[in-house]
Amino acid sequence: MGDSCADARPVSLGHVSGIPVDVGFGVTRIRSWFRDEIGNERGVHGTGFWVRDRERDIYVTNRHNVDPVLKYGADTKLKLDHVELELRRMGPGVAHSETRFFRVANLSSALRASVIADCAIIVAPDLDDRPSDFRVSAAADFQAIADQDWLNDRVHGMDTASFIGFPGMNASQAWWDEEWNYPIARSCVIASPPGRSFANKQIKTADVTLVSGFSFRGSSGSPVVAHQKGFKVGQGLDGGPEFVPAKVVGIMSGHFETDGSEPEMFRHTGLSYFTRSTSILELLGTTHEPTIGVAVPPIDQRSAAAQIIAQGPSTISESGQGTTAMMAVRPKLVFRKRSASRHPKTNLVTTALTFEAGTPGLVSEPEITVEFSRPFRDVLFSVEGMGGAQRNDKFPPEVSADKRRYRCGLAYLPPNQRIVLQFTSEDELGEPSIATI
Repeated sequence: MGDSCADARPVSLGHVSGIPVDVGFGVTRIRSWFRDEIGNERGVHGTGFWVRDRERDIYVTNRHNVDPVLKYGADTKLKLDHVELELRRMGPGVAHSETRFFRVANLSSALRASVIADCAIIVAPDLDDRPSDFRVSAAADFQAIADQDWLNDRVHGMDTASFIGFPGMNASQAWWDEEWNYPIARSCVIASPPGRSFANKQIKTADVTLVSGFSFRGSSGSPVVAHQKGFKVGQGLDGGPEFVPAKVVGIMSGHFETDGSEPEMFRHTGLSYFTRSTSILELLGTTHEPTIGVAVPPIDQRSAAAQIIAQGPSTISESGQGTTAMMAVRPKLVFRKRSASRHPKTNLVTTALTFEAGTPGLVSEPEITVEFSRPFRDVLFSVEGMGGAQRNDKFPPEVSADKRRYRCGLAYLPPNQRIVLQFTSEDELGEPSIATI
């Protein structure tokens, strides 16, 4: 493409629903290539978006766009071979229609993936042979991504949102603007409480929110942006609903389909789901605190990823020629504090033990074992914070016959929640022996 007016467009600063008009320039395509041991290759395409975090550009997408196990199942022999990201030719204040894909040269060190959520990031990717005028245009900065408090208090069911991406059955059946390779914006309505994770047995990953809206194949990785609400009034003025600016609340991850032989679009239920922004922030946090990701010796990527889906180990690491590493970050439950008090009327002692995530994020299948040197009478299990924690039906609470040992677990503990165990006893129980997983 040349530099004529026909292929250049000024970058606008206008806003629609609180979302910058040209946010789409920061939403681009990702192509991943999977290969097995005998050379069979399979390519997939999806969506991702750029986030500016301090001085670094970070690409956010779905984990299933880069993890063949999550995409094809634990029995696949495919492994991630390489990833290509799309960039646009940019001039001073002008975006051009020309785009190109560039291979990520430092993928083994740049790729990070969540253990329990369908979210992955590529930190400061080194793109092979990239001309200087093909530049990153960030769709959002770190502050524009909603945290748990924002999801609790500022976003609600039936709020309107938009997701921006590249839907289509494959690259030859594209539904987006093919001249500009510009993404499509679609609207949706928040359909489940965004302050906690939506749980459904058909969704194999955690930390999700349900929406009423049509997300199709290729939309995976699209940023989901909640529209602004209320009125922004001038200084010293008052009136109208509270103003809530637009923020990224998640990344589109999948949809529900009915059974049948019809094409996918005719089996779509109209319900889709996105991975919440808390999982994005958790991964972005690993770029600041590298000790959160624990390095392990090289292991087979395919079997390790299958383990992660079933059990959640600490990392996926590099193994063999042509495979690529992914560091997966798993928050773990830790014991925070103990307190004891005696009730003035019953004269019983209550010993409270508090547990929470040692690092920010959702804790998958936490378990607690507490043992005292003296017997207790009763124990009360509770979760403090917004709703969403789920008891693990496969692991009911266990109390030993001598009333000295207690064991419990959850299916998962959402961010910003705490487990509190309150033991009642005739006398002080003293310091317990505690084990957490």
